Order: sequence, then C-alpha cells, then structure tokens
Amino acid sequence: MLLLRRSSRSLYLSALCAAGAVAALTPRAAAGAPISTPDLPPCGSPPTPSCLLQQAAALQDWGVNIRRQLHRHPELMYEEERTSALVQEVLTELGIKYTSGWGRDRRSSLVDESLLESSTERGDAEELQELQQQQQQQQRRQQEKTGVIGTGIVGEIGTGEAPCILLRADMDALPIHEQADVAFKSEVDGKMHACGHDSHTTMLLMAAAILKKNEASIKGTVRLVFQPAEEGGQGARMMLEEGLLERNPRPSFALGLHVSPELPTGIFASREGPLMAATGSFHFEIVGVGGHGAMPFQTHDPITACASAVQNINSFVARENDYSANSSGFVSVTQIQAGSAFNVIPSECTLKGTIRAFSNEKLRELQLRLRQVVQRTAEAFRCSLRVRSLYTNTPTLRVHPKALAVFKQAVSAVLPSSRVEGMEPTYGGEDFSFVLDKLPGVFAFIGIGSGGQKAGHVPTSFGLHHPRFALDEEVLHLGAAAEAQFAFDAIRHLLDPQAQEEKLPQQEQKKHEEDL
Repeated sequence: MLLLRRSSRSLYLSALCAAGAVAALTPRAAAGAPISTPDLPPCGSPPTPSCLLQQAAALQDWGVNIRRQLHRHPELMYEEERTSALVQEVLTELGIKYTSGWGRDRRSSLVDESLLESSTERGDAEELQELQQQQQQQQRRQQEKTGVIGTGIVGEIGTGEAPCILLRADMDALPIHEQADVAFKSEVDGKMHACGHDSHTTMLLMAAAILKKNEASIKGTVRLVFQPAEEGGQGARMMLEEGLLERNPRPSFALGLHVSPELPTGIFASREGPLMAATGSFHFEIVGVGGHGAMPFQTHDPITACASAVQNINSFVARENDYSANSSGFVSVTQIQAGSAFNVIPSECTLKGTIRAFSNEKLRELQLRLRQVVQRTAEAFRCSLRVRSLYTNTPTLRVHPKALAVFKQAVSAVLPSSRVEGMEPTYGGEDFSFVLDKLPGVFAFIGIGSGGQKAGHVPTSFGLHHPRFALDEEVLHLGAAAEAQFAFDAIRHLLDPQAQEEKLPQQEQKKHEEDL
C-alpha cells in the first residue's frame, strides 16, 4: 500500500465533514485544477425527470473536467489517495456531509481451510496464515505510525431517515500502460483507468450535485459510496465489515453502474437473477524431487505431474459440468512456472488460475474438486501438493427483480431515448456482489461504444482492461441522470410500493407501443 505523506494525513482523519472545512480536508494541490460547481437550473418539487436531465446536461463540462483529472492520475487498489482527496473536495464544495477512512485493506487468509483435506495441506495452510498474520500486524503498526487509513468515502443527502438508497462507484485503476491517443492520458507509467472507474466516480459526483440541489424533495436518504479496491481487492467487503450497511438508516435498495464498450452510448443492460459470476483463484505448488535432466529416473518429476494435472483439470470440468444457466462453471489455469536451467529437473512446479461459476454452491464444488484432482494427480507421480492459496474472490452478483423494475422505470422516465436491454450472464466478476448479497439492488452496464463514430474521436470499441480503452464522455451526464432518477423513484416505491407497481406496467406498455 502506498503510504500517505504526513502533510496530507489530516485529510483522512476527518470523522464527519460538512461544507466549510475546506482547509483541513481538500489540499487543492493534490486534486489539480480547482473544482467549482456550475449553477443548475431550478426544478420544482418533486423535480420532473426532464428537469433532472437538464441539470445533468448542465454538469457535463464540469464532469468532463473531473473525469480527466482522475484519468491523468490513476491509482491502484488501496492507493487511491489523490482520488479520495478530489472526491472529498467536490463533496465539500457541494455541501454534502461525508465520512472518510473507509475500506482499509484487511484481507485475511488466502486459504479457505474447509476446502482442504489432508493434515499436510492443513499444516501448509497454517504456516501460510501465520506468516500472513505477521505481515498484517506489521502493516497495522505501520498504518498506526503513519496515520494511513482507508481511502473510501461515504456521503449522505436527504433527511437522514428511512427509506435509504445506496449509490456506489468504484475508484481504483489498473496496472496497465495506457496506449489510448488522448490528450489527457495517464501521467503515471504503468497505471491506467482501463475499466472506466474514473467515469463511475465522476457520474456519482454529478448525481450527488443533482440530488443536493433537489435535497428538499428527497423524502428519505441517499447514501453515496465511493469504494476503493474493486479490481481484486475486495474493497466492497472491507467497507461492509466496517459497518457500511449497519449505519442508520439501513439501505433498502442499491445501485451500481459500469461502463461497457459493447453497448451504444447511453443504452443500459442488465437482467434479473445471476448477472456476474462467483469468482475464485488458486495457487498450487506440486512438490517432487529434483535432479539431473539426464537421469529422470532418480527424480519425482513435478513438471510431468503438473502437465497431467492441467489435462485432468480440463477433463473433470468438461465431463462433470452441467452447462445449464445456474450450474455452469469452469477452471482456467493461467500460469505455470518451474525450473531455471535446461538440464535440471526442478523440485517444484507452480500452478495458478481462476475459477468461475454462476452460483456460490457451484463455485465451492469446483474448488473442492480442483484441489482433489490436483492432489491425487500429484500423488500418482510420487509428488505432493502444497496449497498456497484457494479462496473466493467475489460471490455471484444477483439483480433483484423489483429493484430492476424501478431502475427500468427511472431510465424510461429520465432518458426517453434510452432503454434497459436484457443480457446473458457474464463470467466476469464484480465485488458489488458483496453488497447485493446483503440487500436488494441493481447492477447495470451503460454503453460508451458510440464515441468512435464521431469525427476526430478515438475508438471506443476496445474492451475493458485494454491499453487502448477509451470512453465516450457523453455517457457522464446520462449515467448521472439515471442514478439521480433511480434514487427518487426508489424512495417513492418504498414509501408507496402499490402505487409504483401499478405505474410500472403502464410505462412498459407505453414503451412497447413507442417501439412499435
């Protein structure tokens, strides 16, 4: 983890920060150009969807400025200090109360002991966990010494009473060297916002500005969550363990958005039920007896065992997997490492990879069988298995049907030319699933793919995590409008669910007639 400079440490020690505490909270040198919110056209009470869209459009240039500042200065998981400073500056400028210091890195064991079988494996796991605990203690002592705490932020708008709606954006970047031909490309070698988290953060800040402007019309509470460490760091889980959902009022619905180059700009996609896979990872070492390459009969060759293990993994997945929607899954071996000389058979061979499934139960089944197959293959070649890591990264992400219905209603109202398309589940993982495991909510993709069709615009068709990934920034005000409208509609639904449910079929029928 990147450690804070002492001069900026006070930024992260605030408990509850209201507007006006700018000097202690927002060092402008860290955030880049000053952030000044434009005046928004007034709306009635409650605000109409068309007025919310007008306000979002008025924020477009402001949002582009914020997004480009974030894009120039990408930060990896648990290092989002500058990003957090900028978010806090904007929230303070908007007069939004917030707490900081959320999402400290407290990842524990890399081995789920319930997936182990033999005493040797358990001994290896205990040794690994003891080492990791020592590292964590050292990390905590260093954090206490330097004042470093989490970079996550939680803001609130509204009455402070139920019903409560949670809106979430992730903030971290990726260890990728940017190749996109844009004037505001990453200024940090080997780091890039190649998954659009800079736009997610910006859209939520824009939605926050809209909601704050219309705060008198909010008959409940909107909780804004700016989350660190989505890219494999389980930042959402860290914030949950710190009590994100235990604060009063407890959220009743949650929404997270993610940009997608596979969709036209401003078009959404989601589905009821499992949307994204449960994910796991593994790191095995097959341990044998090394020796001279000319005398393999004197060795217990771990490379041969490793090669057979890969074949057996592929075979058991293919033969035992039911490819129905809720039961499918797979295992991919992505790294094999062994040896350092052409004439030496090594004593160890390393296997690493990922596991994906559309149910938590299927993921666990694959984890158990994977360990069993690799262990018995190793034993067949007179080798042993050492489990270095075997654990779940994220649970299955499931979309709640009522929350999705409210989201579709919101998109239809505020963006009449847009729609929420259906989609097939994806084997990608997303740690917002930790939140949706605890409360009803929606995760939806919003398209950015039309930007490349504009004259002079860089291509926006490159996939997520690609070094030439680029964004159609027109998406910023569209996503912000959808988030703000969802907050209002979800609160209305929770206050009067019967009236809202009667309204939904009418809107669906109207949309169908327009499509015809």
